[in-house]
Amino acid sequence: MPVGSKILSLSVERIEHSKTCFLFLSGGSLDSGKGRYAIWQSELMKIGISSVSFDYSGINRSGSPLAESSLESRIEESVCVSDWMEKNVCAEQYILYGVSMGGYIALGLVDKKPNFFEKLVLHSPAAYSTRAHHLCFGQSFTREIRTKNSWKNSYSFEWLKAYKRSVLFIEAENDTVVPRRISEKYKSIKANSDDFRV
Repeated sequence: MPVGSKILSLSVERIEHSKTCFLFLSGGSLDSGKGRYAIWQSELMKIGISSVSFDYSGINRSGSPLAESSLESRIEESVCVSDWMEKNVCAEQYILYGVSMGGYIALGLVDKKPNFFEKLVLHSPAAYSTRAHHLCFGQSFTREIRTKNSWKNSYSFEWLKAYKRSVLFIEAENDTVVPRRISEKYKSIKANSDDFRV
């Protein structure tokens, strides 16, 4: 799929007159992108649910090189993919799923398109400092995210607070990537919301 001057690699399972379409956003792995959802997408197709997943720039030769991309650009790519879905994978409702870094990207996407996704699934969502949000991936980004408590001023907390639709929050029991304090912060934001499920 063209996004400006780059081409993103998509995996699309399209069902005519489908009531529901999922968009899956993967985490920060350098070698596991849209492929991790292949079985999920196949199983959803069997029950009449459309779905889309894609590789961010720098993953599996998709888009531009990794060193030219950032959290900010991944959100922009996700906006472009969801715009494409709206025109090419019609459904009555769209559901967004994001895991780890993909959870952060998902929150950035619903901030950009607050009325497009009917439901949001956050699976162990990460959080990043406002500085990390703009840094290209590489040594500076790595140093920033390793800075103690740098995540505390993450844009994503405000994005979640502003999202007014249904959220399912999934925690990993023994998560070694996303600190438990980040999960607790996310849960505290929506603690009194009837549309938030853990």
